[in-house]
Amino acid sequence: YSKPHDAYAPFFADMQQERLPWRSGQAIWAGFDYGSIAGRQGLKGIIDHQRLPFAITMTAAIGAALALVADAVIHGPNPIGPAVLSAALWVAVYGGVWFVTAGRGMGLGDVALAPVLGLVLGWLGWGPSVVGLMGGFVIGALVGVALMLSGRAASRSRIPHGPFLLSGAALGLFAGERLWQAYLSLVGLA
Repeated sequence: YSKPHDAYAPFFADMQQERLPWRSGQAIWAGFDYGSIAGRQGLKGIIDHQRLPFAITMTAAIGAALALVADAVIHGPNPIGPAVLSAALWVAVYGGVWFVTAGRGMGLGDVALAPVLGLVLGWLGWGPSVVGLMGGFVIGALVGVALMLSGRAASRSRIPHGPFLLSGAALGLFAGERLWQAYLSLVGLA
């Protein structure tokens, strides 16, 4: 079924009324689509409303921090420093873009998710972190230019940055260290 784009009413009770099993793919999708599986009203979702709810970013932040602490207890505290510095770098860059553009360049959901991704990628090393950070902007720029050239977007079109933020993080996760080493070799620093 379809609800008006500007209306927000669904929450966990809707899933119960529609008899969606809690662990079904539909229930998980509804959580991302409408912003909350747990039923917190007032959150707009990622898909219909192009929002990244703080309930999702804060849950991810808590999970990432707990995983980092567990890793530090098991393997030693070596990754804590780079991970925290990486998170600070990511929040400085994304927060800076948000501040300089007065919120028109990107949303606060992106700013809230950035340190989480920076923490996780920094935990893996500076290569994945820097490649992930830059990758999101490069991928977003390439897609934006392609949309403008195809006539599907204009220079003033609002395109959510969240998918590119996550795509850049995935690039950093899977190919970051190799791309970072290739870059360092190219500029003579490796």
